[in-house]
Amino acid sequence: MPSVTFLPSGIRVEVSWGVGAAAAADLLDAPVPFDCRQGTCATCLVEVREGGEALAPPSEGERQTLAAAGALPTQRLCCQVSVIGDLVLEPVRR
Repeated sequence: MPSVTFLPSGIRVEVSWGVGAAAAADLLDAPVPFDCRQGTCATCLVEVREGGEALAPPSEGERQTLAAAGALPTQRLCCQVSVIGDLVLEPVRR
């Protein structure tokens, strides 16, 4: 089973393949802020510290939101990421 670790706390959860990273955050009460959960507000912007190579590319909608938010190439929207391998994520404080 893949796992998701949330920094800076280091809390970790194993999840089924394909589960959304937002669901993993909910399971742990991880410190990732969410607002819309639709990929349009960028509230849940996270830095992918490890495991980014296993992620599918962002959808067109996520790409637009990331661009509007001025996100770096290593950043994704937690609500749009599906877990298909071990990930280490850190919320981006704005």
